[in-house]
Amino acid sequence: MQLRPWEESDAPALAESCLDPDIQHWNRPAQLTVDEARQKISQWQHRWQKEKAAI
Repeated sequence: MQLRPWEESDAPALAESCLDPDIQHWNRPAQLTVDEARQKISQWQHRWQKEKAAI
């Protein structure tokens, strides 16, 4: 397995992951639509590029 930054194509998987009970328990994510997941990934990419976060 290799870790990499989130990509826009990961949006459906991110939205689906927010419905998982274990992920909800430990991370407390908001439920996201695929479009909201794309927006979140875009924010994460921006923060990554500005070296403000590594999500």
